[in-house]
Amino acid sequence: MKRIFCLALLAVLATAMFAAPALAATGYTVKATASVNLRKGPGLGYDVIASVQKGKTFSGKGSSVDSRGVRWYKVSYNGGTAWISSKYSKIGTSGGSSGGSTAGPETSDNEGKTVVATASVNLRKGPSLNSEKVSSASKGKTFTCKGTSTDSRGVKWYKVTYGSGTAWISSKYSKITDGLGC
Repeated sequence: MKRIFCLALLAVLATAMFAAPALAATGYTVKATASVNLRKGPGLGYDVIASVQKGKTFSGKGSSVDSRGVRWYKVSYNGGTAWISSKYSKIGTSGGSSGGSTAGPETSDNEGKTVVATASVNLRKGPSLNSEKVSSASKGKTFTCKGTSTDSRGVKWYKVTYGSGTAWISSKYSKITDGLGC
């Protein structure tokens, strides 16, 4: 019993340690892509604060993934904060451009770590399956991490050096080989 409690406590602490940087990211906008409810927390179990119409834009304050794997964006609303589902919104830059990306805010924690492809994988221009493929990598190919982002499905993407620029690789087909992760 004591062992189970210790393992559970360790899991909670590890989750909190890795979730905090993602929740703290700011400097982007979130635009409703349909009429949607704003909630008190990141999930359907939280009370509805308000309903907003398609096109309403908010200042992003962070993000979280619920138990179903759906990403929720924390946004500024009426002097406080609210949460909006990524299923009914998309992010853009702080300048108000909606771009078309459905990825979460980019972070640069642990920049410089090594990312290794765990299978043949596509490298993309952005952190999304919808982003243009720029190349592919074979299993075992290594890269240097420059940052991370999480897409609307909750999948982490690593921004890596590629040629003279950067590309994005999915964590489903790669992993960090040194340290705790990018």
